[in-house]
This record gives sequence, C-alpha cells and structure tokens, in this order.
Amino acid sequence: MQRNINEFYHMMPDDKAKIGASYCQDKSVHFDFFRNKDFDFKLDNPLIFKIEQGKFSGSISDYQIENCGFFLFSPRLRKVIDNYLTSIDLPKWYNAIVIDLENKEHEYYILNFFNRPDLLDYERSTFINKEKTHPIKQRFDIGKIGERLVFSPKSSTTIMIHDSVRKQVKKECTNIYFYGIEKPGRLV
Repeated sequence: MQRNINEFYHMMPDDKAKIGASYCQDKSVHFDFFRNKDFDFKLDNPLIFKIEQGKFSGSISDYQIENCGFFLFSPRLRKVIDNYLTSIDLPKWYNAIVIDLENKEHEYYILNFFNRPDLLDYERSTFINKEKTHPIKQRFDIGKIGERLVFSPKSSTTIMIHDSVRKQVKKECTNIYFYGIEKPGRLV
C-alpha cells in the first residue's frame, strides 16, 4: 500500500477546551525521566498528577496536559492508540493518576516509546546549522516511517498518527486536535 506524508498528523491536547494543566507531584520527575532507561524499566507506583487552581486550571481530558512532556492518556484514548501500536518503537504503558480540581482521582496512562528513531528527510528539512543537527522545519521520510501508524520520532516532542488513527480518535475521544505533520495550522 502506497502511503503519503499528508496522511499523518500531530495529535495534541486541545488547549482551547479549558483542559487543566496537571503537575507531577513527584518533583524529581522531569521531561527526561524515561531517558537512559531500558524497556524493562518498571514503576513501583503510578505517577500522580494534580490539576491546581490558578491560571491553567480546568477539567480533565482524554489527552491530558501535563508539565513533564509525557503522553498522558485516558483509558479511552489508550484503548484506541493501543490498537494501532507496533512493537518496532518499543512502546510501553505506565500507570498514572490525575487528581482533578475536586480532588477526585482518575486513572490515566503514560505512553513511552523506548525507541524514538530518526525519521527526518534531511534533504527537505531546514536546519539551523550546516551540520544538520538542529532542525527548525521538519520534513519526514515516508520510507523511514514505514508501517508505523503511531510514533514519536527523535526530533519531535509530539505524538504522530496516521489518518486512520485520527478518525478513530475523533470518533471515540474529546478535546483533542490535529494538524498535518508537514503543515502548519489546526484541524478541527
């Protein structure tokens, strides 16, 4: 089956939907928490995130906004994404809890990819330096993407999905938006 790069999208929590920003309660956990860990890494307890009152307070969502750069998904979104994952990028789920503004606990999951490959098309991408180590305009190689339907490449902080996954997410989940991986702008 011939694929086209325009069939892939960034998937993001909808920042216009009044989703509350949730903050990890373990102050030792940062964006690099999973870095340099192998696939056998286990958490003894779920990571706990809490939505706090203030400028970024709001409700929970299927794709929860949080302060560590993780992919924090509701059980409903996990179920959809799980159907499209392949083992090639070594995906693994970790338990999490999100505490809402009423102090109610909600089950969530963190998706981590232990293999985040370089999927850039170096000829079509734009870089800040001639060594091509810092991309500022990313273009992806459809051949490197291969059969993946859900992935997060080395050069990105977002999760990317094929249009077939996007359609299923839109059908089953709320407060998520998408934009083409090589196009600016928001899709509804």
